[in-house]
Amino acid sequence: MDVIADAFGDEGLAWILYDLIGGDFQDRADSAATLGLTVRYCRRILTQHIEGVPLQLQCAIVPRGWWEKNQSSFPALLKLTPPYARISTLASSRLDQMIHFSDGASSLFVIEESGDIRALVDLAQGPVYTRPRIDYLRSKFDGIVISTDERRQIWIHSNRKLSPLILAEDRWQLDPAHAPLQVLRGALAKRQWPEPAIDRLRNVIAVLSDERIGGFLIVCADPPDLQNQLKAAQLRQDVSPHFALPMAADAVSVPSLVRTFSLDGAHIFDNRGNLCLLCQMLNPPAFGSDVGHGGTKHATARRAAKTMRDAAVIVVSHDGPITVYADGDVTTNAGTRAY
Repeated sequence: MDVIADAFGDEGLAWILYDLIGGDFQDRADSAATLGLTVRYCRRILTQHIEGVPLQLQCAIVPRGWWEKNQSSFPALLKLTPPYARISTLASSRLDQMIHFSDGASSLFVIEESGDIRALVDLAQGPVYTRPRIDYLRSKFDGIVISTDERRQIWIHSNRKLSPLILAEDRWQLDPAHAPLQVLRGALAKRQWPEPAIDRLRNVIAVLSDERIGGFLIVCADPPDLQNQLKAAQLRQDVSPHFALPMAADAVSVPSLVRTFSLDGAHIFDNRGNLCLLCQMLNPPAFGSDVGHGGTKHATARRAAKTMRDAAVIVVSHDGPITVYADGDVTTNAGTRAY
């Protein structure tokens, strides 16, 4: 219990013990201790480097006996023999040595619930971004998946939860993107977007948030009418004329869309899931004092949503939070209210 409290603090204790640890784990106390020690180790290496490259750690805590049954499915970079290295306060020096062989993305440590480190496995080429990689790993490993990222965050996920637990800015929280992305899914389905296009856009927005890129997207029935009502102007004449628009959202890869949506300005979709306009500078009319959170981009998004009441407006801050205006409500990780 002390290890868990030290790793997570009181706010995360009940969530970790009763929701995350379960299923095939044979010893809840051992599993909790191993999870706590692993998280504590992750927190220790977040600021460490090897020859100038930040250390990264990725691991799966699996039930006792799982590795023996499944090890043939994974090429092992390091396959350990008894006595096994352990996740513990005293024995972490052996992991310090082994982590030099791990890149924290295409390789993963397999740790039994008892704390024994069984292997470092090669995952070949997995998803580039943290969130899809964690989801991919959940499909491959029973138990709990833990990964650090380049923004010094720790992600914890298991098949028992719908969304991950994230250490961000030294505070544990349930995935702050979960509520806005769920609302966005409903708003796009209401506008009869195809399911593949909905999934693609949600994945892109999650990356814009996770990777601290930011973005500004609008979905509306009539993009030319939006241009007129919001007094839109083209920001990037050097880029936009070369795109073959309109373009179906699900016809382009997530990394390509992420790169495109990192460009300045608002990017406009129609209600059929087609990207129609890029890099639009908007000048919507003001509404009263227009008091709200965020800077200029958020203020523009609020005014655009109030002007185009039938549109869905999505703004992603450069520090991660997602705000969705749709059907008269604004949703953030703090909740939903009318706007």
